[in-house]
Amino acid sequence: MQREEEKYLKPPLDASPLLQVPSDIFLEIFSWLSPRQSLALRGISREFAVVLDSSAFAATSLSRWRTHVWRNRDPTRLHFRNYNEAWDILFFFPPVTSFPSVYAELVLKGCREIDLSPPRDPPGFHDERYLDAPLSTHVARLVHLKVLNLSCCGLKGELPGGLFRLTGLEMLRLHANGLTGAISPDVANMVGLVVLDLSINAFCGELPASIARMSRLQELDVCENELTGVVPKEVKEMGLVLLGVEGNQFDKQCD
Repeated sequence: MQREEEKYLKPPLDASPLLQVPSDIFLEIFSWLSPRQSLALRGISREFAVVLDSSAFAATSLSRWRTHVWRNRDPTRLHFRNYNEAWDILFFFPPVTSFPSVYAELVLKGCREIDLSPPRDPPGFHDERYLDAPLSTHVARLVHLKVLNLSCCGLKGELPGGLFRLTGLEMLRLHANGLTGAISPDVANMVGLVVLDLSINAFCGELPASIARMSRLQELDVCENELTGVVPKEVKEMGLVLLGVEGNQFDKQCD
């Protein structure tokens, strides 16, 4: 997938006449475009990009398209079948705009279930168009979320600290991504978790002993990572229904 900044490299055009249009009219006109279409116009000029990146434009655009796209959908559930509508993944990128934060507040704040894990070979699915992005820091705004399944979504980078503030989350599946870094001891703050699946990533460092404080946890899967040290005794003694730790580098030092 192209680097984020390369997506918008286009020959410069003279956008000054458009920028002289009163801001409320400008927002009204361009909000008729889908969010993805409007973001494609960022390359016209730097000034144009500033307007399209603003929270005011994001709110105007998403308010219009929320009604249009979500009219026959349960606002508490976001599933992969909605992917081809394209705007659902604006929560994850591009980070250079205000769309992720406004989308979280305006559209996803009441969401209880997000499952964007693709089925096998879904019709019309193109890998190069999928996430290929870090998990948004704005995930912390989704305080009503119970289920978050972003397995096989092309996520990369480290988990944002705000994720661990979702104390009401019951299921977190991030299987088969490109996530890196250490598993923070703060994961234990997610006291509502029943299922935690971080398998097939590139997490490094030790498995936090703090996980033993997660009294509701029944399934923990960290298979196929790059974890080192030992599996904490406290975690082994939790009596979990599933404890997957194979395919790591336990009893070795982390590079």
